[in-house]
Amino acid sequence: MLGDPDLAEDASQEAIVRALLSLETLRQPERFGAWLGGIGLNVCRHWRRERAHAAAAWSWEALVGGRRLEEPPDLDPWVSPERSAEERDLARVVQRAVDAQHLTDG
Repeated sequence: MLGDPDLAEDASQEAIVRALLSLETLRQPERFGAWLGGIGLNVCRHWRRERAHAAAAWSWEALVGGRRLEEPPDLDPWVSPERSAEERDLARVVQRAVDAQHLTDG
């Protein structure tokens, strides 16, 4: 189900730990194998969803289709929104100056 023997081993170990931690919820001890198998399937499904979610996490370049756009602002909790806006404005001024210099040099 996971396509990787090492992941399958890790998933089975996690399923066993989860089963042992919730053994008191087992209502029919004669169905222990099926119960453990169900926990194992749930662990595998959870891991597959996590892997799919991680694979869907794209870079900024991929999200904007390779176009040149301003990076999203850093959300540093120690920098005020005003300071972030000032830094972005300064970066724009510097970029315009560099672009203008390239036009006069070239």
